[in-house]
Amino acid sequence: MNSTASPYKLKSRTGLMFETVLALLLAAIATILIAEVVFRYFLNHSLFWVEELSRFLFLWLVFLGIGMAFSKSMHFAMHTLVDGLPQQWRRAAGLIVCAAIFLTALLFTFAGWELAWFARQQTSPGLGLSRLWFYLAIPTGGILTLISLPSLIRQAWNAGPSQTSPAQEGL
Repeated sequence: MNSTASPYKLKSRTGLMFETVLALLLAAIATILIAEVVFRYFLNHSLFWVEELSRFLFLWLVFLGIGMAFSKSMHFAMHTLVDGLPQQWRRAAGLIVCAAIFLTALLFTFAGWELAWFARQQTSPGLGLSRLWFYLAIPTGGILTLISLPSLIRQAWNAGPSQTSPAQEGL
């Protein structure tokens, strides 16, 4: 077995797992919101827990999606100015961006954990869940961003011309 291929297989399997989780979260949000519309307007009965559950799922969708998007370099970026710079300045600009991402991810991780821990005693009115489960999405997104940061630092260090992300290739 080729030892260099196994980390790439693990990374692609992990990425596929996260993409599946994100797709399921999005499908769940759409399904429960459509069900709420049907119940409210056709059956004249409102489901009291739908709004809270959809917000809970959306929060997790956003913060899991942040880490996934960073791991695939799919976040929006303005490359026009940076691409016109000499290589050493492109490298410096990329490393400054990585430092800002690192600080933001640390903030999400530590302040998010502090918020989640502070809210652990509170329960949501509709679902009866501890707010800890809502706010754990924030440090989780921070940790996923920190995990994907080394590949972004490698890209910045190589400082070649900006490559289009997979999302931009279809445009």
